Amino acid sequence: MFQADQRAQREISRVKSMFLDEVKFFQARAGELPSHENQEKYKDIGALWVVSGGGTYLSALVDSPSDRSYGKYPWYIGQDKVRLDYAKRWLDAYSLQPPFAKATLIYNGTKEQNRDLLRAISDGKFDFARSSVYISQANITRTIEQIKNFSLPDSFDIKGEKLAVLSHSAHLPRILRFMNKFPNRFKGVKIVPLSVNLDQKSSENQMAELELNNLLGYIERGEASAEPYPYRN
Repeated sequence: MFQADQRAQREISRVKSMFLDEVKFFQARAGELPSHENQEKYKDIGALWVVSGGGTYLSALVDSPSDRSYGKYPWYIGQDKVRLDYAKRWLDAYSLQPPFAKATLIYNGTKEQNRDLLRAISDGKFDFARSSVYISQANITRTIEQIKNFSLPDSFDIKGEKLAVLSHSAHLPRILRFMNKFPNRFKGVKIVPLSVNLDQKSSENQMAELELNNLLGYIERGEASAEPYPYRN
């Protein structure tokens, strides 16, 4: 029993160390936009998937289970809009950098998040072509369901294109471990992570601590892998 406990503690320490290293990696590269200098890294991105965050594009906070749980943290409020705005900047920059092509924006939030994004596009508040946005209509209430019910647009070429996955730096490691636990939706897809940081370092640290504790719980319950889905730096 003692040896088993020691092994468990070593595994927890390993996962923690790996998680924190990934967060630092994503933090250092957060906010990067496509350019001639990094064109090899971002070559052949066929779609950019925004993992939804707190609130919706039109509301900083809504009456949802996640927002009720984490809305007490000021840094959580309005995360969905931050991610979508960065995705737009990234895709706009991508389309201006030959030999890049225009990529699809993938979004699969809750019904309220999906509705508000479509409203924002229709009203011109999110200035992006509706024809270049793919929204999954699966019934989503939790982040893990976004992974389990993920789908790619028919236009995506699995053999020739890569999928960019965008979230906050401290959130990405959990997403990648959900993806590795439920890989069927991503089989054969090459992943490129994109990240955005919070405004303050103290908030970054608090979010990372919370995400790490959540991740360990998901791993213990068999809902997440200890290893991330393979991705390209």
